[in-house]
Amino acid sequence: MPIDEPLRGRLEGLALHTSGFRRAVDGIFTQRFQSHEDWLEYFWTVLQFASQLYTDYALLTPDLNQVEAPDIEEQSPLSDEDGVPSEAHLRERYDSVLRGMPFWKELKPNAPFGDVTGLRTPDDFIQRLVLHLPEAYVESVHVEHWASELSAGPAATPLGSLIVGLEHMSRNHLLFALPALQFAADETTWNI
Repeated sequence: MPIDEPLRGRLEGLALHTSGFRRAVDGIFTQRFQSHEDWLEYFWTVLQFASQLYTDYALLTPDLNQVEAPDIEEQSPLSDEDGVPSEAHLRERYDSVLRGMPFWKELKPNAPFGDVTGLRTPDDFIQRLVLHLPEAYVESVHVEHWASELSAGPAATPLGSLIVGLEHMSRNHLLFALPALQFAADETTWNI
């Protein structure tokens, strides 16, 4: 199937959602967190964008799998892109700021679901977010590029790369970050 206007619009929406997700995650480095409410707002904003990206994955993937593109085997144009922050560097910075949040001792994980989610302690929450959000962040740079490129016209490289990148970002990272974000964004999870 060719890329029709509704699909092109959803690809453009995906590109906007990926940049919004990165701005939301970047808030940890740019905002002044003076109260617990500031942290709740941060987690809520990241949760909203992460949820939107997962929804984009669920809604776009069936249509992307139907797009006809030329049969050209090329290397991804963003495999070693300059300007994309390294995951390790981002993870280190994110870990440092997140662990510095003074409210972790007030977190009361939801015990009945702790075994299912693996979120039993504040450190479990921190580790889950530090592991998955930086990787989703870096992958979102690539997904945005490929979605924008594909919306301009079908081509094998951005189509294949977009499908794999969107799946990797969503199923391997956002899916695991979402429970931690949901609990962290919920004021009833905190003894404050």
